[in-house]
Formats: sequence, structure tokens, C-alpha cells
Amino acid sequence: MGVDITAQLRGGGVKLAFDTNALSGKRRLGALCARVRHWNMALSARTLPEVKLLVCTVAHFEELFHLKKSKGDLFDIQVILDGLDSLGIEVQPFGVEHALATALWLGERHPTREAWRSAKKERYMRGLGLVPGKDKAEGAHCSTTVDWLIAGHAQAERCVLVTDDEGPEFAGLVDKVRLGELEAALQKLLSEPL
Repeated sequence: MGVDITAQLRGGGVKLAFDTNALSGKRRLGALCARVRHWNMALSARTLPEVKLLVCTVAHFEELFHLKKSKGDLFDIQVILDGLDSLGIEVQPFGVEHALATALWLGERHPTREAWRSAKKERYMRGLGLVPGKDKAEGAHCSTTVDWLIAGHAQAERCVLVTDDEGPEFAGLVDKVRLGELEAALQKLLSEPL
């Protein structure tokens, strides 16, 4: 995906922002966060800055929505917030500076109104399983542009975005890594002698 995550982790100070799909596997996420904690202890011993874990409120909203649908009346926001805290994941707001950075980033990628409309149309068609230019009506769902906001937030915060999503919203985003690649990098680093 373009980033040497092992090198970035080795030097410390990297910020990892989780996309919604990277938050959904609770056991996997817990194991990953435990590895990051262990790696942070190794970094601390070498007086290097720790790796920070965060999630943008936009991705947090999306995950909360999924959890509310699946848990129904058992949904408990305090349990969720306590869980994120125990994992060491900080929820960061999507503020004015993130909105500006996202607008500028998307404006560079889609400089005209028609280019922006085409990007959205392509995204929606792909979400429905349609191939642009064909009338084949197959597909499972139609995503919103939430991913553009998640990507823009990661850009503004200079984070490496942890995502397995290969959608067009993340095209051109250089600092991204697949969840499996991150896990492998941490496994490698933790097995090396200090």
C-alpha cells in the first residue's frame, strides 16, 4: 500500500488511525493493541516516542451505529468507551481543521464539479456491484462518503490509516496499511532482540 510500516514502527512516534473495518474484529483488535503496548515498552526503554492509536469520530460513529444495530437494547456506550480506553485507542474529533484538510485533499483529487460527481457516482455504483457504463443491477450495499472523511482526518493528523478497504475513497492515500501487514510488522519487531 505504499508505507514501510516496519520502519515507521521501529522509529516510534507513528500515529495509527483505525478505519471502521479495522475496529470490527474485537479479538484481533485486542491482540493488535496488546502488541502495540509491548512495542511501546520497548520504545520507551530506548527513549523513543510511543506509537499512538486513534480513531476519528467519523469512524467511531460508524462502528457505534453497527454496534447499536447488532446489540439493540444491550448497547452500552460506557462499555464501549471503557473498552477503547483499555485498548489505548483515543477517539479524536473531526474538527474545522480536519474539514479544511479533507476539502483541500478531495479538491486536489477531484478539481471540478464533474470530477467530484463522477467519483461519487463511481463509488455508489461499485457499492451496488455495478460497473460504470453497464446496466447490470447486482450488489449488496451502497456506502456513503464516510470513508472520504476518515481518510481526510488521517491525512490531516499525519497518521497511517489502518484499513483493509480498497475502495476509491482511499486511492492516492499514501500512508495506509492493511491490518495484516501491521500485525506482521509488530510480530517481526517484537521477535527481534532489543
